[in-house]
Amino acid sequence: MSEFALEVAGLRPRLLAYAVALSKDETFAEDLTQETITKALEKQHQFRRGTNLLAWMTTILRNLFLTLVRREGRIVEDPEGTHEATLHVPPGQLPREELRDVETAIGKLPAKQSRSLYLIAVMGMEYDEAALLADVPTGTVKSQVSRARSKLKELLNEHL
Repeated sequence: MSEFALEVAGLRPRLLAYAVALSKDETFAEDLTQETITKALEKQHQFRRGTNLLAWMTTILRNLFLTLVRREGRIVEDPEGTHEATLHVPPGQLPREELRDVETAIGKLPAKQSRSLYLIAVMGMEYDEAALLADVPTGTVKSQVSRARSKLKELLNEHL
């Protein structure tokens, strides 16, 4: 197995988490992740060494997801970002009740804040990686994450 293939395979868990967050369907997410890995290996020559492999593969995954969803007619028009705000993967170590509170609070965040928080906190991306993926300046991602964290604290404190 080539070094590139090993790097790609190592990203599978993070890609799967992102696919589950996008699709909310584990079976579909598994297929989407496998298709992403296959495409990345086929298009290996297009990847520029020294750039972020996770961001490149996440972009492939997101584009595949959008293509498949559009093809199946399941895409939801979401100009206000209401639906997108619900797309997240909660941390598995929280007790069920606390997890429900966090999910509810995240669902109340604006879509852009929720997406940025997801990329940084769940996917473990660096701010510049997330900014590249979201096609916004790094400072925008930092401020969105900061506002999201502040709002989450506020919402969770209200609940207690």
